[in-house]
Amino acid sequence: MNNAPLVSVVIPTYNYAQFLGEAVESALSQTYAPVEVIVMDDGSTDNTVEVAAVFGSRIRYIRGPKQGVYATRQASLEYVRGEYFLNLDADNRLHPDFVAKTLSLLQQVSDEHCVFVYTQRRHFGDGEGISHFPPFDLAVLKKRNFIDMGSLLKTNIVRRFGFDPAFNTGYGDYDFFLTLAENGFQGVLLDEPLIEYRVHGASITHSVNKTYRQVEIVKRLLKKHSPMFSAADRRHALHAARKRVLLAIINNRDPAHSLSIRIADLVRLVGLPSDPGQIWEQVKYTFRPKLTRLHKP
Repeated sequence: MNNAPLVSVVIPTYNYAQFLGEAVESALSQTYAPVEVIVMDDGSTDNTVEVAAVFGSRIRYIRGPKQGVYATRQASLEYVRGEYFLNLDADNRLHPDFVAKTLSLLQQVSDEHCVFVYTQRRHFGDGEGISHFPPFDLAVLKKRNFIDMGSLLKTNIVRRFGFDPAFNTGYGDYDFFLTLAENGFQGVLLDEPLIEYRVHGASITHSVNKTYRQVEIVKRLLKKHSPMFSAADRRHALHAARKRVLLAIINNRDPAHSLSIRIADLVRLVGLPSDPGQIWEQVKYTFRPKLTRLHKP
């Protein structure tokens, strides 16, 4: 393995000390070597420092000010030494063969425009299941993101295009892979669940909050990548985003929520192209939640 290329596993983290040890162990336990593990602490206020210290010189621990996950990923490029780059979120884990299998596949691909390998995800924790991501298809990618940031990438490509902190609030992964596609690059699917994706309270909350910002984020994506999207593509993307927000508002109904939360959801719904029946049902729920018969999709 003396001539084996170095793979850099970057673990950005913010207040995930309770999960960080498992993520680091999964990176250090790869069947492939050499691997370097870099923990990028985005200004955590919990005991992340102590958790990282347990691993000593087996990892590099870099602590910076709170600046958001994509800014932190971008900052990690200053420390990355590997020919290949792999992001691992601090609440997730790698299958022991992740690096060996993805690197082997990427090295076998002769197309110089194929610069990353992505896999399926196995969900664990508060939810279980296996993803069904499709093979790489630009037409599908323009409609939705199906590529996890936990993909093996060529480091020179990551350095060339980087991560955009403007998407710290959501869809940064989608922005990154759209950027690669916009510049003629693509990836290949390794159809095995080699990323273990933890479902937990904080991840669910983040997902809900991101869903509420769908229209705002999608508009930003469409503007940045406007050459990729036709007028019909843009209409479809915005319609789908509004529908996701509407469904999130309906599914968020809970009589135990405070009046301020219920009013905020009502304001969001009124700002969407909803039919009068949906608005009236939300009004009734907002002011008389316990007496309203809720209809959820």
